[in-house]
Amino acid sequence: MRRALPALALLIALSGAGVARAQVAVQRWQPSTAAGSFVAVEPPLAPVGYGLEAALWLQYAREPVVLPLHGLGDASVVTDQYTADLTGTVGVFDWLALSFALPATLYQGSGTPALDVNNAGFGDPRLLAKFVLMRPQPRYRGFGLMLIPELGLPLGDRRSLLGDRGYTFVPRAAVGWLSGPALIAANIGYRFRQGASIGELFIGNEILLALGADVPIWRLPLAATVELTAATAAQRPFMNLKETSVEGLASLRSLIGPVALQPGLAIGFTPGYLVPDFRLFLSIAFGPHFRDADSDGIADQHDRCPAEREDFDDYRDRDGCPEFDNDGDGIRDGFDRCPNRAGTPDNDGCPAAP
Repeated sequence: MRRALPALALLIALSGAGVARAQVAVQRWQPSTAAGSFVAVEPPLAPVGYGLEAALWLQYAREPVVLPLHGLGDASVVTDQYTADLTGTVGVFDWLALSFALPATLYQGSGTPALDVNNAGFGDPRLLAKFVLMRPQPRYRGFGLMLIPELGLPLGDRRSLLGDRGYTFVPRAAVGWLSGPALIAANIGYRFRQGASIGELFIGNEILLALGADVPIWRLPLAATVELTAATAAQRPFMNLKETSVEGLASLRSLIGPVALQPGLAIGFTPGYLVPDFRLFLSIAFGPHFRDADSDGIADQHDRCPAEREDFDDYRDRDGCPEFDNDGDGIRDGFDRCPNRAGTPDNDGCPAAP
């Protein structure tokens, strides 16, 4: 009887808000459509010339949906959630690529049995166009810029809190800075949607921010990413932490030919209603640009000499090209006693004594 009374009170408190019939998606987890790269940040990178890439993301989240209820405080609507997201991108031109994302919730446990919330369902598919204005290459001094309009289709399961009642539109700008093989990227976007209330929470238009760094681990086919994402109500940005979602993400990516495996962890930093305690995720991605043809630990997309291994001698080790004569004195480093100081053959490559 004691257990039934809280459930009955919760049902009465939510009956007017229509949580089970909510027409807004509450899933914050939207992995990047750039396979084998960042987790949540969209980098200014895209395949060119009919290049293809795809990824499958598996995720577990602990208490991803907690709602404020009249007289009851915060209640955990979804306690545990397991999802699968399929993403893909095709390059159309050097300056345009098209992407998609198909989300699905495999299982979610309800902390409020009185509510009629489905345990599984599909989310709203997303379609993205990526207009590459600049790629982060050395000829642009490492700067990259991409515009990404995104359209969300209202096809998700609303009884699982996974679908919006109307189309969503997210214009987003992605900028990046390439420093050697390390890439720093940032996103700023705005989500237009038909808002809806769930409990005491109103989910409407949002400002979206993201920042991350992708850093290869030298001499190994590994890379690490560290990211920070935020979503806040557009009408009152960052005015109420419970209406703001901030998460930190970290992952480790391993390259095996054209395949990338990327496990990671995300932690919620704010008491927002849609911020989980933590997430565990794993990506299995495919893309030819993941390749490291010369096995020097620098992926081909960052390697100026993809068919020649870098000679790691603390001299220009980040460009992927071997430098056989560092000081340019005409004597190969292997025979040069002073490889970083120009010298003469008579002095074994060292400068002549004054």
